[in-house]
Amino acid sequence: MQLFILDRDCVSAVRFLADTHVIKMCLENAQILSAVILNSRIALPPGFPLPHTLNHPVIRAIRTPGQINWVVAYNGALQDEFHYRFGKDHAYRALVRSYREILFQPEYPEDCSDLARTFRDFHSYSSDLIEAHREYYCTKLDRFKRPPCWSRRPVPEWLAAVI
Repeated sequence: MQLFILDRDCVSAVRFLADTHVIKMCLENAQILSAVILNSRIALPPGFPLPHTLNHPVIRAIRTPGQINWVVAYNGALQDEFHYRFGKDHAYRALVRSYREILFQPEYPEDCSDLARTFRDFHSYSSDLIEAHREYYCTKLDRFKRPPCWSRRPVPEWLAAVI
């Protein structure tokens, strides 16, 4: 499971994702939020995806209400982006409102701070959250079997020189 924090604004962060990550992260983000619900000692409602694990580094990194709010907003942005790029709804789009109702705390601003350094293979010399995560994302693109693509979106400027 991963969160690619490619911009502080979750809508922009999701728009920077390659198609393959938009597709797979709809499920992964739903599993992350399900784990946050379970770790909050709330029963998981029927129809919600079961998390892969409750002790994953990404899930452990989501500690504050602001971070939870950011991940909830990221989930909504992922589902909107999936619909925009592929013209259909992902199976978990119907859960966006439910995740928001259960987890979102409007009195706290969305905050992605401290979520960047949660991955085992994450290595960066940058202290800037976004710069470090963009560097990490570039290394992930090297592992694709096919060249990455962005349906209905331009390749992000910060990534164009790499691919």
